[in-house]
Amino acid sequence: MIVLSLWLLLTHKSLSLVAGRHASINPQRNLGNAFLFGIVYAVASLSCALPIFLAVVGGTLASQGLLRGLGQFLWYALGMGTVIFLVMICAAVARPSMARWPRTLTPYVHRVSAMFLIGAGVYLVYYWLFQGGLVF
Repeated sequence: MIVLSLWLLLTHKSLSLVAGRHASINPQRNLGNAFLFGIVYAVASLSCALPIFLAVVGGTLASQGLLRGLGQFLWYALGMGTVIFLVMICAAVARPSMARWPRTLTPYVHRVSAMFLIGAGVYLVYYWLFQGGLVF
């Protein structure tokens, strides 16, 4: 990880997925694209939201029964939906100004991410050598 990130940092190259270059994006604003965005967002957010969802709803379902579990599910869905709705509204309102500043940061993204990758690699080496008990 450290060697790869040093190579990325020193050569000014980037890693990319070949499939990403061939993806076509339809930038039209319509109901179908909004629905597709929702599906993709739901699948992508599973790694973060599923453990919390299972702990909250599953714990209630196991300890307090089906009716309370269903109520907890509805409250959880309402809370998540409200957050996503507010983020989408804020993104739509702030779109013109939000489109400017990422363009100024784009040239630095690969270098900064390579530095973070170096930090993560150094931490993993430190952890496994001194905290994980592999050597000392």
